[in-house]
Amino acid sequence: MSMFDPCHPGELVWHECLEPLEIGIAEAAEHLQVEESELAAICECRAPISADMAVRFEMAFGSTADFWLRLQNAYDLAQARKAGCKISKIERAA
Repeated sequence: MSMFDPCHPGELVWHECLEPLEIGIAEAAEHLQVEESELAAICECRAPISADMAVRFEMAFGSTADFWLRLQNAYDLAQARKAGCKISKIERAA
């Protein structure tokens, strides 16, 4: 069975939002009114997109907060399923 393996949504923030606008992390963080380190952690795939950050992306980039949260949820679920492959089989409850 092949496993769906979505990219971390931070990659999309970087490649689809910041790069086309030709702005860096510092400038984007200032515009979003967040700490530079917080945005950097997302773009470097080290932190998830929170609901608050999703709303900020919605306001700044014209996307929807729902879109960003669905991406984050898909990524989190794929990571959890990968981790689940490493544990013993859990049988279906009767």
